[in-house]
Amino acid sequence: MYWANFLHIYQPPTQTPEVLTKVVNESYRPLIRVLKKYKNAQITLNINATLTEQLYKNRFIDVIEDIGTLAQEGQIELTASAKFHPILPLIPSNEAKRQIELNNRTNKEYFKTAYQPKGFFPPEMCYSNGLVNLLEEFGFEWVIVDEIAFNGKIGEVSKKHIFEIKDSAGLKVYFKERKVSTAISYGQCSHKNELLALTQELQLSKGYLLTGTDGETYGHHW
Repeated sequence: MYWANFLHIYQPPTQTPEVLTKVVNESYRPLIRVLKKYKNAQITLNINATLTEQLYKNRFIDVIEDIGTLAQEGQIELTASAKFHPILPLIPSNEAKRQIELNNRTNKEYFKTAYQPKGFFPPEMCYSNGLVNLLEEFGFEWVIVDEIAFNGKIGEVSKKHIFEIKDSAGLKVYFKERKVSTAISYGQCSHKNELLALTQELQLSKGYLLTGTDGETYGHHW
């Protein structure tokens, strides 16, 4: 079994410095320490640019620099998103485009050449076919969505195939596996033995597991 671990970190622009400090010390810095310690570990990470700005404003420069360094070294793959975490299918397309542009501009300012996203994370993994042209306009190669977007049901996405969106110019789509992702998010999978027990069938089939969780799950929520 190949495990692809996607993490999303975000704090609302109204977040207090006290809470941000708590999240940085309980989650962001420990995650970075783990990656620094285990050089063969890799994750895909989305950081909304409004959080990047907050980290800079509150002088957590080390978090920004470490994420950038790990991205340069290939341990973190950074994705693009919409800066203020809007639900893209529910807002006008011109505003969706502006949010993506703002996110790219800000993250490029702080992460420099380390920020070269090929993939896109729609906030809350909310997807509609109307996003396809917009994502292709920006040159993204793939998008991550919840598995329910496959056919409205859970547990029916093949774990042995990579999919492309129909009628697109080759835009790939990766489906988050909900069962294991939810178990991690709600503290029901806090040890490797629990992860292995949940994925026994997948291990036997030699497929891949794609989990998608908030980065704050690790150390802050649980």
